[in-house]
Amino acid sequence: MNRNTVNLALVTALLLFPAANQAAHATISHTWVASTGSDANACTRSAPCATFAGALAKTSAGGEIDVADAGDYGSVTISQSVSIEAVGVLATIQVTSGNAITVSAGANDIVVLRGLTLEGLGTATNGVSFSTGGSLYVENCRINSFSTFGINFAPTATSKLFVTDTITRNNGSGSTGCGVYIQAGSQGFATVSIDGLRTENNVCGVKSVDAVNATIRNSVAANNGFSGFSAAESGNRPVVLIENSLSAHNGTNGVLSAVLNPPQFIVPTIRLSNVTITDNATGLGTSNGGQIISFGNNKNDGNSTNGAPTSTVSQQ
Repeated sequence: MNRNTVNLALVTALLLFPAANQAAHATISHTWVASTGSDANACTRSAPCATFAGALAKTSAGGEIDVADAGDYGSVTISQSVSIEAVGVLATIQVTSGNAITVSAGANDIVVLRGLTLEGLGTATNGVSFSTGGSLYVENCRINSFSTFGINFAPTATSKLFVTDTITRNNGSGSTGCGVYIQAGSQGFATVSIDGLRTENNVCGVKSVDAVNATIRNSVAANNGFSGFSAAESGNRPVVLIENSLSAHNGTNGVLSAVLNPPQFIVPTIRLSNVTITDNATGLGTSNGGQIISFGNNKNDGNSTNGAPTSTVSQQ
């Protein structure tokens, strides 16, 4: 081989190397995980990855990760828009410490979690922990046995949470923890829509603290150690509407509105429409000026102490 041929081969190799390197780090919009996959794969349907974390690294922003078959796909930290979806298969994240899913994304990013089963074995911290992002959708998920919160939605800026057809159960330890806990940071604001949630046998059911505007519909809070549904103020005002829902068999309050740091002039407000509150220690509870406003169509009976709304508004 003459010198010119060698030089030509060398130049060709140098020109091809960046392209090969870029291909190795390329992302695609639709990736897959499977129980027989490998994170060394391209994460396509025919060559799936083994973990959600491995697939996310190869998924472009705004893309989708699908689950091919039943398996445990490992914890994941999400920093971009993405949908993780398991339809018709059992997709589990089982962890013994930390969070199953951490969301720390951009201000306008949208994260969708659909059809996942999260297991904390009583020792992991949170099922889903959210600090930054535009919107989080939790749909048709099962979140069980985390030591603190099933869903911990704690935005540091303005963010939205949507929970649909989901179960949070057996979350919390001692006097700490909830099925769903929502508290915006000092510069944050949380807009929340919950529909079809069952929150059962947690330390508390659904708790909204500070700058939260939440709507809860068609949901059940049952057998929680403390309150089923609660709103609390420690510097900002939560506003919660509960409609077509049930709060039963809870250890303290069916519904609680509480000021944590009195005296405060901005108090938490809970509005109730067609809500049944029964077999709780206290049906409707308020503390330090918290408000519970009834639309006059609720059923509050059979509790050790029924309590009463702070006011009632007439139906239009």
